[in-house]
Amino acid sequence: MIKQLLIKSIVSSFLIGIFVAYSNSNVYSANKQNIAEANKESQIAYNELSKGKTDEAIASFNKAISLDDKNSPAYVGLGNAYAQKGETDKAIVYFNKIISLNDKSSPAYVGLGNAYAQKGETDKAIASFNKVISLDDKNIYAYAGLGNAYAQKGETDKAIISFNKVISLDDKSYPAYVGLGNAHLQKEDETDEAIASFNKAISLDDKSSPAYAGLGNAHLQKEDETDEAIASFNKAISLDDKSSPAYAGLGNAYAQKGKTDEAIVCFNKAISLDDKNIYAHYILGETYLSLDKKDLALEQYNILKGLNKDLARQLYEQIELK
Repeated sequence: MIKQLLIKSIVSSFLIGIFVAYSNSNVYSANKQNIAEANKESQIAYNELSKGKTDEAIASFNKAISLDDKNSPAYVGLGNAYAQKGETDKAIVYFNKIISLNDKSSPAYVGLGNAYAQKGETDKAIASFNKVISLDDKNIYAYAGLGNAYAQKGETDKAIISFNKVISLDDKSYPAYVGLGNAHLQKEDETDEAIASFNKAISLDDKSSPAYAGLGNAHLQKEDETDEAIASFNKAISLDDKSSPAYAGLGNAYAQKGKTDEAIVCFNKAISLDDKNIYAHYILGETYLSLDKKDLALEQYNILKGLNKDLARQLYEQIELK
């Protein structure tokens, strides 16, 4: 159960950041000079966004919109920027703004689907991705997002079909292999297939932190491969030291080895990077329970109540048994 929760965390926290669509839609302003300046600002903003400078990107996108209030690429960029910041409600507003300007904008529906998936509203996400596919049945971002949404819902067979569709369209898409590996991991008897998918992703991009994190989760599902899991999670962290899911996975591995002090450090690090990492809170609570620290476990339960009621209930049931 816990391994599958970690897998979903990586699916959620990774694919949403990887499959971001950029818009080349038509621009609608009457002023040619403003159009040119707005497009220039949008290009600057996308460059900033690619470097993780979300606040600077937001300022540049807003400048582009002030020059041309129908600049579709700028609205797409704003939506993506706010999604990266975790401000999904704002992201949804901007994606819907684009759709009001152009209801056939595939990038807008992709962004909208990713934002809904980020909020856990998987049915709305699936509807958005299917809308893209109805407009463009070769859109890899839509199939990737669809795979992510199905994986979040636990519909792993559909997720696998979607990720394989991405691969059929682009067999060099390492994020699709990561998604495929995570989907296989949700099926208890497909750990070997998951490992093969993660290794394929690594062969395409040996600096893919999520691929190594996924590989770590796969090793955790194999008997006596906890050391290999720890090595994989540490590799993921060496590539991205801000990966909350990788720290949570490392904590889980240490917990399985009985190294609870190291596990607690890792879970707290994961939470410091993403205080909404429900899986880190949940497993930290379980770890405290294993140490008979019921009061600390209750603290994690109280946090979880505001983040995920189902996980909070599961943790509370374990606390009551103590």
